[in-house]
Parts: sequence; structure tokens; C-alpha cells
Amino acid sequence: MLILLSSVLLSCDRSSDLQRQTRDQTKKGVPAFTIQISLTKRAAEHLASSGETIKGAVYFDGDGIKRRGEETAPFRDVYLGSHDFELQSPGIIAVTNAAISEEAFKRLRSTNYHYTVNVFSGRRVFPNNVLNGGYATGTIEAATKRPINIECDFTLGTSE
Repeated sequence: MLILLSSVLLSCDRSSDLQRQTRDQTKKGVPAFTIQISLTKRAAEHLASSGETIKGAVYFDGDGIKRRGEETAPFRDVYLGSHDFELQSPGIIAVTNAAISEEAFKRLRSTNYHYTVNVFSGRRVFPNNVLNGGYATGTIEAATKRPINIECDFTLGTSE
């Protein structure tokens, strides 16, 4: 009897994990927006001569109902997801295929959720990030109305 009860409980636990994973995999599209990445002259010269790429990530979060036991720091109470990108040179990134968790979206207080963009070097040539200043935050409604502008400088060493 004890073995049968253990099997049933273990089976229920696994099915709830599967339901949670399925729920979290249901995605909702993010409205299209653009990010304009520019580099200072010094950063552009160093990246071009080295062949280093420009990478970045956009994180989406908002205020709302936090799931019990879920750690969302450094984000707001409802973490929605992220979108990665990479460029060979500075320019415009059209974010047209980003998606967020539909389950998390339903827990938001406002559908005008937040974004955080973090831009850094690709770490394909240099082992550490060599770009400085690649950061922007705002709301999704603002992002859909005008490009997000980010300018980065070169930070490798103090003798530059």
C-alpha cells in the first residue's frame, strides 16, 4: 500500500511539473520595435580592426502578481522573458520575433510592461566585455513609438 501511494504521489508531482513547464512555454509575441546601436569613434575603430561583434539582450518584466517562491531579482515581480541579438557592426536591430511568457503576461497589473536592453561585446575576440554604456530601460509602449538609442564606448585598458 505504501509503495502504491508513493508511486501515485510521485506521478502527480511529475504531472504538475509537466503542466508548469507547458504553461511557461506558451508564448505571446512582443510588439515590434527597433534599437539603434551606435559606437563612439574609438569603439568603432577597435571593434572593426579586431573583428569583434556586438551582442545584446532585451529583458522584459513588469509589476504584478509574483508567483510564490519565485525569485525574480534583479527584475520586477513578473519576469516575462528575454530576447538576444548580435550584430557585426553598429546599426539598427529590428526586434520583430521576440516572445514572452503568456502565463506571466496574465499576472501583470498593466500591459505596458518594461524592457531593459543590455549591449556588450561578443567576447569572440576579447575574453571580457570591451563596450561601456550599452544600457537602456523603458516601457514597451514607448519602444514601439520611437527607436531605443544606445551609444557605447570602448573600455579595454586605461591607456586607450
